[in-house]
Order: sequence, then structure tokens, then C-alpha cells
Amino acid sequence: MTGLRALALAQVAAGCATVVVGGRTVRAGRGAEARSRLRGEAPAPGAPPWFAAVLARVDVAVEPGRLWPSVRRGAVVAGAALVWWAPVLVAVAAMALVAGALVGPVLARARAAQAFTADLPVAVDAVVALLASGSSLVQAFGGAATRPGPVAADLAVVVARQRQGASLQVALDRWAESRPGVGVGLVADALALAGTSGGSQARALAGVGATLRERAALAREIRALAAQVRASAVVLVATPLGFALVVAAVDQRIREVLVATPLGWACLVGGAALDGAGAWWMARLVGSVR
Repeated sequence: MTGLRALALAQVAAGCATVVVGGRTVRAGRGAEARSRLRGEAPAPGAPPWFAAVLARVDVAVEPGRLWPSVRRGAVVAGAALVWWAPVLVAVAAMALVAGALVGPVLARARAAQAFTADLPVAVDAVVALLASGSSLVQAFGGAATRPGPVAADLAVVVARQRQGASLQVALDRWAESRPGVGVGLVADALALAGTSGGSQARALAGVGATLRERAALAREIRALAAQVRASAVVLVATPLGFALVVAAVDQRIREVLVATPLGWACLVGGAALDGAGAWWMARLVGSVR
């Protein structure tokens, strides 16, 4: 029996086991629920919130607490079958999950930083407009904190610290320490210089806003120039994976070696690890260009 046939049989067996175990679990759960109600006991805990949300999204008219035990046991049976018959697929899936868990927060922080950087000049313009209308600096920061955007929450914290007894400059310095590298330091330094020299705070902030916009335009130009480098990196990372899939689909002998022998498993795991290391290194290089 070849590796592909074994894998197909394992998947079919896992599906049948899931159906059988799921049906028995649902019937057992209904019987246990009825016995608990007769004895006056509290019902068993229901499904997790995310599972109920998934059922609601796909519009499945089944109580999540009844369906969750069968899904959980079916997932255990299918996972055990995959680990036994297709350890390579399990290893690749585990590596993908680990990579997603590591890369996801990094990408989320990068997107949040980009949104904050884009919103900062707009918030500075709002403060300048309020200063030009006769508001004090604290009032201008408080008014800008009511506008939508990611910077508004930070401005509200600055105003709250000033109201709690800290000076406005100290609150701005603490804000700059909590947001390194996004232009907040320019705002704090410009207001500090304007306060010590007696200059116009509105004019200083207007200059900071213009500087931030110039930096944003320069960053966009750099990203555009680095687009070809990023595309080349993506091609270099995807080519080994695509070549392996094409060769395995064309040649049955290679497919059987990769799927059904320890040597093939080692080749797949080693190739995926080396490809991931190359992707990480090229991401570092592209990041340094940006």
C-alpha cells in the first residue's frame, strides 16, 4: 500500500470516526442533560464563546453546548489519525501555526505604528487650530483628544496626567518615552524649546506637522523603491515550495518518497526550515532597506 493510499484511508477513517463518535456524543449528552434535569443538577458548561460565534456566523441552528463535545472528540480522533498516518503534514501545519503566532503580533504592531504615524500630523494640526482660536495648550490637547484616531487616546492620557498634578512638559516627555520613533519626541522637544525661548507654541507645532508630513512622504517613496526588492524576495521564498509541489504532482515516485518514507519527511522538514530561515533573513534585509 502506497503512502498516498494510506493517507487517504486514514482521512476516510478519521471522518467516519468523527461522525460515529459525534453522533454517540450528542445522544449521550442529551441523555446526561435529561438525567441532570431530573436530579435537579446544574447543566454542564457550554461551548466556548468563539465556537458559538462561528456557529452564529455560518447560521447553524444547533445549540453550541450540544455540538461542541462531538466536535471536540472528532477533532481529537482526526488529529490522532493525522499524527499516525501523516506526520509530515502535522509538522508543516505546526510550523505554520507557530510562524503565524510569531509573525501575527509583529504585523499587528507594525500596522498600529503606521496608523499612529499617519494620524499624528492630523492631531498636531488640530492642536494648532485650537491654539489659533485662543485656547490654552492644555485645552488644545484636550480638544484634540476628542477627535477620532489612534492619537486621541494618547492625548487624553497626557491631559489626565496634567490634571493629576504633573506638569504638561513632564506628561509630554513621558508620552515621547512610550512612543519612540513615531515623531512624538519632535512634539515634546518643540514645545519645550518654545516654552524656554518664549516662542510661539502654535508656530512650533506647525513646523513639527510639516516635518512629520515630509518624513511620511519620504517613507512612502522608500517603500515604493523597495517594492521590487520585496517582490524578488517573495519569488525566492515561494519558488522552492512551488517546485516541490509541481515535481511531487508530476512524478509518482518522488511523491511516494516524500510522503511515505522517513527520508522524504526529513527532506520536507529540512527544506521548510531552510526556506523559512531564508525568508526571515530576506525580510531583515528588506526591512533595513526600508
